[in-house]
Amino acid sequence: MDIDANRWMDSAWLEDEKLPPRYGFRNSNISESANNMFHDARNGNWLDAIDGILIKMSLRITKSQSEYEGKDGVVDNILGLATKRWENCVGCRVYASGNDGETYSVYQKLGGELEEEALLKVRPVDCVCDCGKWQAIGVPCVHGMAYFRHQMKWRLEDVLDQAVDKYYKYRT
Repeated sequence: MDIDANRWMDSAWLEDEKLPPRYGFRNSNISESANNMFHDARNGNWLDAIDGILIKMSLRITKSQSEYEGKDGVVDNILGLATKRWENCVGCRVYASGNDGETYSVYQKLGGELEEEALLKVRPVDCVCDCGKWQAIGVPCVHGMAYFRHQMKWRLEDVLDQAVDKYYKYRT
């Protein structure tokens, strides 16, 4: 919490125009999170440190395994996010664009008095969208959901099973 935001890992996003927009997401440096988790293990010799890390990780893994044993599907908070994106893609229009057969244009109504629309490109084969949200966390954005819903005629269950990153599934 005491580290200046400009020193955080994703500050490079502000300087590199090739990276997708982050929409205000800020995450603390992952190494700082690990340092905090293993704080006690860092205060001894190297053998004690390794033992401490192994014990801490074993306890976390064991706790997670027992807590989620028997559960299947996508973890709850990602299920909520995916469901919201699925519902928000209803008004989108999807068209094939380009000659590659893998790029699609998605038109999304933004609302407001001017009835503005956003046009974004998605490449489902690469899990990429111009908005940057799909590739940021591995869950299809609204535009990716529109592709699956309108172009592929999938159900939400199909998207959850086939298009959400495996790391968000209980079995993983």
